[in-house]
Amino acid sequence: MKLKQLSVALFTAATLTAGSNSKADTITTPEVITKTTSAFFNCADYEVVGVCFWLYCTITGCTVKTSAKVAHYNPEITTQTYRNAEKPPWVETRVMLDAMQAGHDGSLIGIILETMGSGLDELGGGAGSENKAASHSNMTFTLTDSFGNPVLLASKVIGSSGYVCDPQLTPMYPYYVSNLDTVAWRFSIPEMFYPQSLNPFGSLLGSNSYNWGGYYPRIGHVTNHDLVKESGLIAFRSAHFLSRRGESHVYTTIAQNSREGFWPPGPLTEHSGKWQQLAPKGETSCKTFPLSAGTGPSDGLSGYRSDDGAHVWNLWRRYKCCKDRGDFLYDIEW
Repeated sequence: MKLKQLSVALFTAATLTAGSNSKADTITTPEVITKTTSAFFNCADYEVVGVCFWLYCTITGCTVKTSAKVAHYNPEITTQTYRNAEKPPWVETRVMLDAMQAGHDGSLIGIILETMGSGLDELGGGAGSENKAASHSNMTFTLTDSFGNPVLLASKVIGSSGYVCDPQLTPMYPYYVSNLDTVAWRFSIPEMFYPQSLNPFGSLLGSNSYNWGGYYPRIGHVTNHDLVKESGLIAFRSAHFLSRRGESHVYTTIAQNSREGFWPPGPLTEHSGKWQQLAPKGETSCKTFPLSAGTGPSDGLSGYRSDDGAHVWNLWRRYKCCKDRGDFLYDIEW
C-alpha cells in the first residue's frame, strides 16, 4: 500500500476509534478536526474576488460561460513540536512515527547519529544542560512533524462545487518528520553555511523591535527562554522549506502548481500564512507570527505555553479557484 493511502487509512481508523477526551498535553484526531472546523469562519476569510471565463462547446456550437472566482484560507498542515520523542502530542501520529523512524538502536537514524559522533542515546530534544555553576546554556532542541490536516478530506468532497478550493494535499500524510531529517535538522548541515544563516538580522520572525528569532538556519536548535516562541519559530522554520521545492531537507513539499481555474499560494513568508494553535490552547481564530509583544506571565500568552514543551498548530494559507465550466479562457480579478 502506498504511503498516502496508508495515511488516509490510519486517519480513518484513528477517527473512528479515538475518544473525545485527552490529557492536557495531548490532542486526538477528532479534537484536531473539531478545533479546525470551529475556526473556519474566523480563519478562512472567504470572499469572491473575480470571475473566470470558459469556452464550452457541444455538437451544436460553442458558448462562453462564467464562474465566480473565490479566495479563502485552507488549513493545509497540522504541525506538532515537542521534546519527548516517545510522546508526540498528537496521539494518533505515534504509531505512524514509530513505524517510520523506529528506535535508536539499529535504526538508520541511530547509525547517522553514531557516524556524526553525537554521543546521543535517544532521539528526543530538550533544554540546555547546566553541568557546573559557571555553565549556562540557552540552547534547546525541538522535534517537529507536519501532517496533512485531516479536514482536507472534506475539502476533497465539496471541492467539486467550485466554491471551495481543494489544496490537493493528503490528510494525515507525513509531509515532514524531523527525525528522518536528522543531518539537516539536528546538525545544521548544510543550513549553517547559507548566507541567510550567517546574517543574524536577515530573517527575523517579526520586527527588529519584537521578534521570535531568526528562522534561518531552519533547524531544531533555538536560543529562547519562552516555550511558545520556541514552538512557533520551529513550526515556521519547517513550514518555510515545506512550502518550497528542492530544499536541503528530507521532506515532501506542499508547494503546488497553478492550473486552469486554480491558484495555490506561493512560498511561505512572514506575512503570507496564518497560524492557529490547537494545543495546549484551542484557538478559534488565526494570527500571523509573532503572536503579540510581551516577555512574561502578563503578556497574554500564558495559555499558549505547554508545561512539557509540546504544542500543535494549524497552518492556513490562501487559495483562489473557480468552477471548471469548459476550456479556460481568462479571468478578471477585482
